[in-house]
Amino acid sequence: MNDLFSFLPETIEGVREGPLDAIRDISKTCRSCRLGQTTDKHNNGFCYAGPVTAKIALLGDMPQVEGTVLSQRIPIAGDFLRELGGWLHVLHMTLADVMVLNAVQCKTNKSKAKDAELRQPFNEELDACFPDRALRVLRAMPNLEVVITLGWTAAAALLGRHPEPRVKSHEGAWFGTDYLPGVAVFCLAHPREYGADVDARTRGRLRQHLEFFESEYLRPSTAKIHKVLAFRQAERNGGS
Repeated sequence: MNDLFSFLPETIEGVREGPLDAIRDISKTCRSCRLGQTTDKHNNGFCYAGPVTAKIALLGDMPQVEGTVLSQRIPIAGDFLRELGGWLHVLHMTLADVMVLNAVQCKTNKSKAKDAELRQPFNEELDACFPDRALRVLRAMPNLEVVITLGWTAAAALLGRHPEPRVKSHEGAWFGTDYLPGVAVFCLAHPREYGADVDARTRGRLRQHLEFFESEYLRPSTAKIHKVLAFRQAERNGGS
């Protein structure tokens, strides 16, 4: 894991595949971990939403179900999706402006979708799934500049560290990652942590994180991160 400003990406060599080509190639049944072997019986396809040409991707932990259709698997659903929509509204964006995907492609479930088990992926599930699926698609996105991680599991997968209990010092901070040279990573909590009973202090801290992201990346007059990314992209193009 690297601080963004001490991270100078190397030129990526070789021909870069297109994201839709990558998605088509990995849209097959997977039995590489116990989620695919025993839990998610309908795990065909790569689970994502939004345009593959987006500059911003949101990386969660695992897909969810909506309603009572167990075979329906979408990146984020229900109350969590509505919460996420509110965050994007603060940033003057919508879900149509970003790509949403997960570090692990299979979901957990019990006998009914409404009783779906909510847990974070285990390390072996991340190891089996993330490198050759979500990470491959992120690497193939032609315009990607920023990945916003949702929750510590997603942050740990992308920043190269296994999930473990710790103080949430990564939230609201920028990072660089060797997995995606030239792409900035911004960490937030998962929307599931913002239920109806969340206190005003926690809500206020989230608002600060979102405003910091807007100031550092989206607002033209103060977009320091955007300028750094543009400069390094120009460096790579000039050296290629």
